Amino acid sequence: MGKHSNVKRWEKYSEEAELDGKICPRCDSLLAQHQNRESCGKCGYSKIQK
Repeated sequence: MGKHSNVKRWEKYSEEAELDGKICPRCDSLLAQHQNRESCGKCGYSKIQK
């Protein structure tokens, strides 16, 4: 197994079929949640949280 684990898109949905993660405003893919930021691996968008 590599350094990072793969996350399946269906794992980000709750029991009520609502998306738990946030969507990228540029390319409509899921944003990765880090300690101090949210980032998109597809287009490079990132938002720093305070």
